[in-house]
Amino acid sequence: MKKAFVLNGVTLLVLIAIIILSVLLSKIFEIQMPYLILLFAGIKFVLVAFQFMEVKRANWVWKSLVFLFVSIYLVGAISLF
Repeated sequence: MKKAFVLNGVTLLVLIAIIILSVLLSKIFEIQMPYLILLFAGIKFVLVAFQFMEVKRANWVWKSLVFLFVSIYLVGAISLF
């Protein structure tokens, strides 16, 4: 049980670090980096899905669907730029 709390805490800190990093990169370089921000969004989605939504214990179909959704989202969003 304690291992789950530690892993949840580490995941939460990684999510917060990604958010802070994306804000700092956009403010420091003052250019729009949509590809990097989209990549960060995809990483955050996968982290949340696997850690907090318990997809890591689900059937392989659900794991594949998560990655398929992220791939479709990133390709669709990048094609808009």
